[in-house]
Amino acid sequence: MQETDWTIIYHTADSQICPHIHRSFYEKSNSSANILYADGREYFLPVPHDSLKVKDVNLGREIDTQTTALHSCKADKLRRFLICNHDKYLRDWLKDNFHKITTNNVAFFEWDVLLNKELPPVNIDALHVKFITNTGGTPWFWMEDIKKIDKNISTGVAPFGTFYANKYFVEQMIDEKYDYLYDQSLFCEARLRILANLTQAKIVQEKKIHIGALEGEEVPVGCFHPVKSKIK
Repeated sequence: MQETDWTIIYHTADSQICPHIHRSFYEKSNSSANILYADGREYFLPVPHDSLKVKDVNLGREIDTQTTALHSCKADKLRRFLICNHDKYLRDWLKDNFHKITTNNVAFFEWDVLLNKELPPVNIDALHVKFITNTGGTPWFWMEDIKKIDKNISTGVAPFGTFYANKYFVEQMIDEKYDYLYDQSLFCEARLRILANLTQAKIVQEKKIHIGALEGEEVPVGCFHPVKSKIK
């Protein structure tokens, strides 16, 4: 492996609700990358994955995730539940699968990000995000979550859907000394920014890390978000 090689982590909170619909594009555009498919489902549903009341650490209440409840609850409520906890389930998966990361460069993509370009041959030594937020104008909505932990942090990062890091940063994500951070009532993007501060990671804004949603069925070269329907 070279320093410019990539591990891609294409992740979802629950593959039964939000499956890896763009898998073929990842494999076609990055055939030499180490591609891992992370699924948080097993970390909040017990065997046989059909019924459990799990505490949502971000909302401070229990949500019944048994099959009948998932069918009957409002879509927005379920979507918020998955989004708020996505980083928690991803971290749980990483604890069990960290050994599968074989490169310095690690790219994270949520299930509705369509990657149809080869990742660049660079050596990642920072946290690369699409936006560094709260830099002027309207305050970033999730800054209040950051201030709960550290009032001296003045910026945020967004979105959680696409970011690049290195293996060392991922190792810090799963370190038990940061368990307390994942027990806090924090939005995933706020938690990522706090972790970057705690680990003294440099943050790089890369506005072209992905662009907007696709129009039509043609898929040009690029990385697109959100794309919530499967494209043949």
